[in-house]
Amino acid sequence: GQSLEKASEAITWATFSLRYLDHARVQSGAKTYHEKSKLVGNFSSHLQESLEIEDLSYLLAAQITPAHVQDYLLSQAEIRSNNCANRDRKNLMAQWNWGLAVLGLESNPVARIRNFRHSRSPQYVPPETDILKMLAVATASERAFLNCYLCTGARRSEIFRLTWDQVNLEHRTITLSHSK
Repeated sequence: GQSLEKASEAITWATFSLRYLDHARVQSGAKTYHEKSKLVGNFSSHLQESLEIEDLSYLLAAQITPAHVQDYLLSQAEIRSNNCANRDRKNLMAQWNWGLAVLGLESNPVARIRNFRHSRSPQYVPPETDILKMLAVATASERAFLNCYLCTGARRSEIFRLTWDQVNLEHRTITLSHSK
């Protein structure tokens, strides 16, 4: 029989990607799964084009090098932005780390690739006077919603997921839950 070491060397990019996406579908939220799925498609297209391969079903995961990853990320930085390239790098890193742990892949070609520099615009934080003006003109339900933000520091999604068993009116507490 084939040893486990030899089996990990024979894993194709297609099999690796499909198995990882099966894992991500169960472990991730819908938005994250969509992001990972789109990345696999984009990276696969890039590999097909740059390696001039019609059918990726024979490309082994072990044949993908840091240079292939760097070329893809550079193209994404030029087409989209450095921040988007960094997000793709993060997702490729997660995929390969999963492959190392679960499929026994030998190396991670993303590990040597550094993040691209990018600048973030500072987030707008409204001054207290603007918040008070907004509260003054809000309806009762809008005011309750805004006060929930102000008093808990919760994200919008956390507030929308609140259930009555997370609210304790007697002790005036809210238990926030999240999934990451």
